[in-house]
Amino acid sequence: MAANGLISIHRFNTTCNRGKYLVTGALFLLIMITCVACQIGSPAPASTPTLAPTPTLISISTLSPDDLFICQSSETSEYVLPFPVGVGYICIQGYVGRTYHFGVFKYGIDFAMPIGSMITAAREGRVIHVEVSHSDQEYGTDNANVVIVSHEDGTFGRYVHLTKDGTLVIVGQRVVQGDPIGLSGSSGDPGNPHLHFDVTIECSRPSCRTIPVCFSNTKPHTDGLVTNEFYAASSD
Repeated sequence: MAANGLISIHRFNTTCNRGKYLVTGALFLLIMITCVACQIGSPAPASTPTLAPTPTLISISTLSPDDLFICQSSETSEYVLPFPVGVGYICIQGYVGRTYHFGVFKYGIDFAMPIGSMITAAREGRVIHVEVSHSDQEYGTDNANVVIVSHEDGTFGRYVHLTKDGTLVIVGQRVVQGDPIGLSGSSGDPGNPHLHFDVTIECSRPSCRTIPVCFSNTKPHTDGLVTNEFYAASSD
């Protein structure tokens, strides 16, 4: 009897455990069905749209609004084109150009010139620096020949890429507008002979900020000289 009683108790416990497991499983299944029904019946939460970043389109050949109309009165400018009267050249890169003319060099101007072309003073001043020891085959800004003229208002005119030994002035010499100061070349930029002209304010070092200028002896150029346009130096 004792053995039969133990077997009965074991069978009873086993049956109870199975029942408990079945109840637990059924309850879990009911909870899962309820959750799924809630999700199906509830509206989907509004998702925050992910906006793709708007690309910044910058044309470095286009002037900013603050730069526009910088030469409305070019006829009264204290500057003339940096080459002799009666001569004209194509501006191959104007303000905010595609190559080099950005940052502190934003207001540089390049004129296509054969090597040996005459360069003249765009404004009266005193020569403070001359470097013409580099050949036209040397590449790099550190190898560009240059003449720098100081103006009375604290600005500096820089004439860059002159040919080797192509200076016609010395340090300390005063020049008046139109005086010959050097011969063009391609030093620092081989294969592309041209004159780079710019005006800096407060200092004349390569890191100095350039400023826009107008030229009184050529056709109107409201927002600076236009790339690929021909500009002749008149006597007016």
